[in-house]
Amino acid sequence: MATAAVLGVLATAAGAHTWLVRRGSVCPMGHASPEALESARAPALQAVRGTAAAAAPTRVAMGFALDRTTESELLATASARRGSCAEEADGALVRCTFADREELVARFTPQHVLVGLDRVRYGLDGETAAKELARVRDAQVVAYGAPHRQWGEATAAYLGGPLRQTGVEYRFSDLLIDVTATQMAQDGVVLREQVRSVPAGPRG
Repeated sequence: MATAAVLGVLATAAGAHTWLVRRGSVCPMGHASPEALESARAPALQAVRGTAAAAAPTRVAMGFALDRTTESELLATASARRGSCAEEADGALVRCTFADREELVARFTPQHVLVGLDRVRYGLDGETAAKELARVRDAQVVAYGAPHRQWGEATAAYLGGPLRQTGVEYRFSDLLIDVTATQMAQDGVVLREQVRSVPAGPRG
């Protein structure tokens, strides 16, 4: 069970969970309990955080406050947007789907407090993806400052190429943020936004 828990948290930390399940793969979380997943979350995310020392200037992302928003509050917001939501991994995850080919996977503690978000939009053309990516990046610069790392080109022409990817990341001591736009051929451009709260612990 411990091994399954670690694999599950690492998959979520890397952003793999949403994509793997959508593509028909078995969820790596297996049958680990929410308590086991929460126990594995800290060391997995601390390793991704590395030696980051500065705390995030805000913990609000995608309209939700990490470590404060409850599962019922997130479900109410999704319902207002006419989203369809279901619990997974014994309540550790909530997956919501929306009519515009958008999927949101929210990660909760055993106390049903939000600690992670993974929003994915599928089937975008290059122009739409570039505009949406610019909008997300602009909002993040206002909230978090300049990205800590970025790669690729956020243009329609660049994202039109096969398997092209552009992205940015932030690595704070208490928050991890990743945004990528990836050209996936038959699936169009996949735009992913990930935000994860890092529990307190030793530096990597």
